[in-house]
Amino acid sequence: MPYGADAPFEGIHLSIVPIILAGGSGTRLWPLSRPARPKQFLRFSGSERSLFQNTALRCQNSVFDAEPIVVGSDDHRILIRDQLDEIGLLGAEVLLEPFARNSCAAVATGCLQALKRDENAVVLAMAADHWIPDGQAFADAAQQALNSALEGNLVCFGIQPDGPNPAYGYIECNIQTASPSGSRKVQRFIEKPDIGQAERFIAQGALWNSGNFLMMARDFLAELERLQPEISEAAQNAHANRKSGLGFERLDGANLVRSPTISVDHAVMELSDKVVVLPVNYAWSDLGTWQSVAAHLPQNSAELVLRPWGNFECIERELSHNIKRLKVKPGERLSLQEHRYRAETWHVIEGTARVTLDGKTLDIGPGESVHIPQGAVHRLANTTEEPLIIIEIQTGTYFGEDDIIRLDDAYQREDQS
Repeated sequence: MPYGADAPFEGIHLSIVPIILAGGSGTRLWPLSRPARPKQFLRFSGSERSLFQNTALRCQNSVFDAEPIVVGSDDHRILIRDQLDEIGLLGAEVLLEPFARNSCAAVATGCLQALKRDENAVVLAMAADHWIPDGQAFADAAQQALNSALEGNLVCFGIQPDGPNPAYGYIECNIQTASPSGSRKVQRFIEKPDIGQAERFIAQGALWNSGNFLMMARDFLAELERLQPEISEAAQNAHANRKSGLGFERLDGANLVRSPTISVDHAVMELSDKVVVLPVNYAWSDLGTWQSVAAHLPQNSAELVLRPWGNFECIERELSHNIKRLKVKPGERLSLQEHRYRAETWHVIEGTARVTLDGKTLDIGPGESVHIPQGAVHRLANTTEEPLIIIEIQTGTYFGEDDIIRLDDAYQREDQS
């Protein structure tokens, strides 16, 4: 099959085919996100829908083909199908990977699947676990980028930063090369700089790399064939030898295993001279840290529970876990305690936590975490002059307040208050 500019161009299908990359392995937002149920399939803050479901529903706009292509792990096939069925997307096509090869091979096989629908298919490859609350703004951006994609460009969406953030990658672009659609030539991709570098990049007009890409499927495959022939051949053969059944299409593992494990950013976007970036203003986060979850996702209207040391509120309750937001006042500390039925993980959002754990003391700051095993003797304290805010994730079999065994308490409490 010919790819690229030499392929026929008649009869362009202007409906954009969503390719939803749902193969994340659950390494971020531990311990709530785990290999058996990674972040994209979780329902945060009591939401009725998972991040994956919200992503799929975001594409139910007239700009997009109504039936997305989902590329995910064979291990998650039941989760994928159940969650698609819950939101009525029975016609979505699901490509299953027998093992992960990162996003480049996933995008390639998704593009090959889109070409089965239309040899001129335009695709939007996107992660399944991002937060984009304004679906219409997202669709408008895709529509705005369409002409640039039809001209043969690979269009990435660059988020206007609201401040320096070392958790994101950045895109430097040439303002002088802006097209009528607003897209600009990419100068370089920057991998997660430190705060000082991020401030300088933003001052120079750099954008956050959202990891969403709009392009004609054949143009991406042509660039992949030119830049990464090993991945191209493995993806084509894995797709050509796929097996269908039970509502899934399973990629051939013997061929897929020949593909290097690499992201689409590193394999193609950072090397191609056809990449442009469209600056967009819609709110976005990849929800890669507990800080970003706390900042962006709505919390339940939970009652604030007052304690002598500060307060807490429960932001999610499930049979398997309990999530709380704790605020500890300056100079205060919780009791020295242990639990029979649960373990806890503390993620610091603001301030510095002094943690006592089985006789050892350590200080942890924003972005850091500590795991408290079931039965461990522990204490949380704020020895600073600023408030301490943490996310506490409880896992176990019982989460009642009466599973607090106090060994030492500055407030001399006899009940569980």
